[in-house]
Amino acid sequence: MVKPRRPAAAASSLNGRATAGAIGAAAVLIFMATSVALHGIISSNADDYPYDDDASGEQDDRAAGGRGRAGFFFEREYHGRNTKDNNRDDPLRSGSATRRSRAARHRQERRGRRHGRRSRRMDGESGLDLDEVYPDIRSAHDDKYPPTDTERLLSNAKSLRTHDYQLIEELPYDVNNCPPTPPENYPISWPALDVLNNWNTDDTTDNHSHRVHQGICRFDAITEHDKALAYRNAEVPFVIRDDPAVLPTVERWNMPDYLPSILGHERTYRTDTASSNQLMFFRMNEHGHKPKNWEEPTKIVDMTYPEWLEKANDPDPHALDPDRTHWYFRLNAKSTLRDNYLYKELPFFDPVESFYIVDPDGARGINCRFGMRGNTGENHFDASRNFIALLSGERRYLLSHPNQCKNLALYPVGHPSA
Repeated sequence: MVKPRRPAAAASSLNGRATAGAIGAAAVLIFMATSVALHGIISSNADDYPYDDDASGEQDDRAAGGRGRAGFFFEREYHGRNTKDNNRDDPLRSGSATRRSRAARHRQERRGRRHGRRSRRMDGESGLDLDEVYPDIRSAHDDKYPPTDTERLLSNAKSLRTHDYQLIEELPYDVNNCPPTPPENYPISWPALDVLNNWNTDDTTDNHSHRVHQGICRFDAITEHDKALAYRNAEVPFVIRDDPAVLPTVERWNMPDYLPSILGHERTYRTDTASSNQLMFFRMNEHGHKPKNWEEPTKIVDMTYPEWLEKANDPDPHALDPDRTHWYFRLNAKSTLRDNYLYKELPFFDPVESFYIVDPDGARGINCRFGMRGNTGENHFDASRNFIALLSGERRYLLSHPNQCKNLALYPVGHPSA
């Protein structure tokens, strides 16, 4: 059984209700509004994906798929988040002058960002300025693959989707042809244990049921934009896919050479790691209470994209079993630094009022995570709007209404993982 947010809680204590918010693949965006979410990476269809950002932040999720491949997603963040390096004793850093110099550089960069300055992205000892070469790399790509050829872009996105999941039961509404406004009791939900027993979140193989609990509507960005806008304004979750504004990024990032060229081969980024596939959020402030016998559930290490990708694509079928070490490669771009290349790669997340940005004043930046097969973001509460863009791979979300918090074995207020 999947571990609840509070590991000591029995599985039977998960008596809340949930809906499989989405099983997203390429060119899918998920609007989560305010919700309780558990999400895990299932599989992907990418072979070589590097990705980068200023070392300050959070990153895209690269899911190493059931067939040993990698994928990624972006999360538009509407609230601030401080990170702290709690990994001084990690073997990936101790005893290495190179690792110590990386850490020193990151501290300097973070100080610069706090004062509104953006440091240059240098690719290690090669001296290559990644920000300087980015415009030429992007221009050359767009000349060869025009971002206005929607037919080609749609064909590419559809080719990246490898599964056709069916609903586990008939619903009062058709999730693929939803009414113009949210129907009564939307979205349909089920007992959480029914959802988990049908498909355990630790199961990243193709042996699980392909009939899923999905109560969330799915809209086509071109033909059903008005519907999606109505659901967004109603502050309810939904899925939208094949947006022409997103498709060029999907194509670029699914080309083997593109991401490595803009991320670098020696540039390091902050990466979360855990001794299992359960990557639980935590935050310790200066005066935070530390429960007895509590240990930090994750550590932070510095890692290059190629280092992470090699781990994500390990050919050993047991390398990413639930009880083996997993990594979350992270990037971010703060909204105050819009000249960051990440905003150029994801212009639909610019902090200006748009379909995806409801409140520009509340935008703090873009959180990006690269995950690997089996990575599970433990059950947690998101108090703000989230728009998640999945650019490759496959990722599963289980959403619950906030009124179910008391039933989901969440940690109490004041706990580091609350």
